[in-house]
Amino acid sequence: MTASRLQRTISDEISMSGVAFLSGADVHLTFRPAEPGTGIVFVRTDTLSKVRIAAHVRNVVHTDRRTALAVGDVRVEMVEHVLAALSGLGIDNCEIDINAPELPGCDGSSLAFVECLQQVRLVDQSVAIQEYKLDEPLSISGGGASIAALASPSDSFVLSYHLHYGDHSPIIPQSRWLEITENTFASELAAARTFLLKEEAELLRSQGLGARVHSTDLLIFGPHGPIQNQLRFPDEPVRHKILDMVGDLKLMGFRLQAHVTASRSGHRLNVALARRLVERFDPESLQTPTTSVNVPLPDHLSNTFDTGYPDNPPDRMTENSTPTEYPTFHSKPALRVGVVGVGHMGKHHARILNTLEGAKLTGIADRSSEQVGEVSQQLNVNGYTDFRELFPHVDAVTIAVPSQHHATIAEEFLSRKIPVLIEKPIATTAKEADAIVSLAQTNQTVLQVGHCERFNPTFVALSEHVNAPKYIQADRLGPFSNRSTDIGVILDLMVHDLELVLALTQASPIEVQGIGISVFGKHEDIATARVTFDDGCVATFNASRAHLSASRKMQVWTQNRYFQADFVKHQIDLMRPQVKRDTEQKWSESWIETFPEEQHWKSVPVTETWPVSFQNRRIRPAAKEPLREELQEFLDCVRSGSTPTVDGIQGCKAVSLANKILQVIQQHFWDGTLDGPVGPHLHRVHTIPSPHWDRVTAPVRSQDFPQ
Repeated sequence: MTASRLQRTISDEISMSGVAFLSGADVHLTFRPAEPGTGIVFVRTDTLSKVRIAAHVRNVVHTDRRTALAVGDVRVEMVEHVLAALSGLGIDNCEIDINAPELPGCDGSSLAFVECLQQVRLVDQSVAIQEYKLDEPLSISGGGASIAALASPSDSFVLSYHLHYGDHSPIIPQSRWLEITENTFASELAAARTFLLKEEAELLRSQGLGARVHSTDLLIFGPHGPIQNQLRFPDEPVRHKILDMVGDLKLMGFRLQAHVTASRSGHRLNVALARRLVERFDPESLQTPTTSVNVPLPDHLSNTFDTGYPDNPPDRMTENSTPTEYPTFHSKPALRVGVVGVGHMGKHHARILNTLEGAKLTGIADRSSEQVGEVSQQLNVNGYTDFRELFPHVDAVTIAVPSQHHATIAEEFLSRKIPVLIEKPIATTAKEADAIVSLAQTNQTVLQVGHCERFNPTFVALSEHVNAPKYIQADRLGPFSNRSTDIGVILDLMVHDLELVLALTQASPIEVQGIGISVFGKHEDIATARVTFDDGCVATFNASRAHLSASRKMQVWTQNRYFQADFVKHQIDLMRPQVKRDTEQKWSESWIETFPEEQHWKSVPVTETWPVSFQNRRIRPAAKEPLREELQEFLDCVRSGSTPTVDGIQGCKAVSLANKILQVIQQHFWDGTLDGPVGPHLHRVHTIPSPHWDRVTAPVRSQDFPQ
């Protein structure tokens, strides 16, 4: 950590007002001086307890189209532009009183905030700023977008961005590079405005949002350029993207000496990089407790509003406020949701859906009248023994029945255009899975597959750190549970890890090897598979439901890192090489990274072994209930029509790979004959003469997998 200057705050209070873009609410802000070490804190003055929300990545709850922060149930939305102004002006400590859950939009830039803050003096404080110099690159990519933090030869903070919306977009491709200082921010970035396409603006209006915003207020692009407006800069869109980066990276809570470069990145990747950098330099700040404030308002003031934000609104905003305070936040009817199958997993679906904001559990169904009676009584909900009775009572449904019935039941709902979440696997065969996906696509109906491990905070953290894996080993072991006996361990347990690895590698399988055996029933209870992907990555999968104790781990090796994720202990261990270079040595750095000096090193002559040691680190993600996160996303996708994290296509890929592994397992014989059973009980569907990949009669080829 370095310290190039003292922390700063403002000399006096200063206030401003404006209109919130989405809600249309009149918003009043007051910037107030703050003590050293405070950082930037939003204070919701419209809540009874004046909830304080620190502008830090630990409090980020939403990054689609805007950045939102929350403590407990209280939020503050669209914080990026005011944070950019504070960061660009070099203000480290400031409290911001706000009487609404959404910052004023002004003209879609940071200019109004900058002009307000420039009316007061900046005051140096007695404590030095936290400042870190990046010595190793960090990068994140996804969906054709990327962002990376690179070591800078100077002590500066440099941002660059490449914007490209396609060859036929009215927004032309553009790039810009800028060193961020108080002068350059104020003159080159502050006035750059938010921009929308005409169709995006029309969608907002159709949902009752942006009613007080006009095309003269911000940049709305039609086919031939800005509508009723003029560009302030020839490359104003890319400048605004850099402005957003300045605001989102302010959430680190410290100043960075680095070059951050992005291509097509938005708030989601910006914030993800900010979090990675905090984990690297200041991990203790992520553990700082935040108080969940749930002070009930008097009955006459209590109301809950759903923002109904367009496009990608996976997160929700729940505020206690008066109905007249945010007139365009319309209270929407809760989604009527049903659950088919209330066994072990279905009970949890029903429990969570019965408590989620914006959802109303209107019915459950199970062929067991005993199960129906028990759950319906516990949750005070209607119960049926025929799932078809749910049709008129639900807007969406989750299916948690035995896997062999997934296809039949899902098709009944999808054919009526009722959105469906199916517990994994999507089906038992690739053919059934394809039929489900095809029906959902034809009817333009949301289809999500319940691979809830994708929402496990441990895997989410792992996926943020892993880049270009070379070898993966996944182990999922547990005792026999007498559940899911209609399928074997591959479709029961291993399919979890198959889907996770497919998501982690983003590559296609080209070769499969495997072996399995049944122990307790007619399906395999233990299985091992080895899968080679088209990018060279190799993954080994071990699954057992004939184990003494539960163990769920994933180990990942990249070019210069090793990760061990423990899904039971909810922690990730990271190990990487750490080297110190002797000034008289000439090193080839093509194969190994260099890291900051963190411990004492002895000088090693050129003739001896290169001084390589290892750096270890443990990551403990914040605790969340994966199933709750998954069900919340399902509801949000139903409202918005957006694509779930694990849609039908992703579910198909996991089942297809599972089927190929089963096919290979069925090649192996234990009793010395091709016609003999695999293991003591399993009856083989068909046989393939040779266990060797290149001699298989029905080879598992890359073209056999869905792309």
